[in-house]
Amino acid sequence: EIRNPLASLSGSIQMLQGELSLQGDGKHLMDIVLRETDRLNTIITEFLEYARPRTSSLEEVSPAALFHDAITLFKNSRDFKESILITCAVDEGAVIKGDPHRLRQVLWNLLINSCQAMPEGGEIRISATRLSPVQGDDDWLEIIFSDTGAGIGPEHLEKIFEPFFTTKDVGKGTGLGLAFSYGVVQSARGFITIRSQPDEGTTVAIHL
Repeated sequence: EIRNPLASLSGSIQMLQGELSLQGDGKHLMDIVLRETDRLNTIITEFLEYARPRTSSLEEVSPAALFHDAITLFKNSRDFKESILITCAVDEGAVIKGDPHRLRQVLWNLLINSCQAMPEGGEIRISATRLSPVQGDDDWLEIIFSDTGAGIGPEHLEKIFEPFFTTKDVGKGTGLGLAFSYGVVQSARGFITIRSQPDEGTTVAIHL
């Protein structure tokens, strides 16, 4: 009910933008309208992903392939900065159970968060290591995702997985990315934790 008229608005404005020769404030206002319609569409998409009922249907997924796809797409997106170095060391033989589309979105959310926490550039380090089973338990894969960004204060860490909670500037986040990621990891029968200090970066640990 919201997305369909929003798509009509966006398409109409783009057609007008191509036909009109706007300059100065007129062009600036048109750009704002298009940017804000894109932002509304992003909010709707993230909310639907967050609110969608969890599926219990899990399939075997290669973490190495997931990371390769997510990093390649991210490096070719407008959110990526050349001043950011991404290093990745993943156990090539590891296999996990989950929804590949939703797990890829989790990785994308983490990449976006890290990039926005490092406006002047920095490093994102990713690793995925198999852990030995304990007392006949299944194998676990430990995914460590760390950055050298601004970090998160202790007063915010306890709220970090709450829907619509965000420390980002207005217009730069919906507060649904980590809430969505938390739900995806839980639905894959795993768990996720975050360690962070202001000015010391952030480390996200995912166990699947």
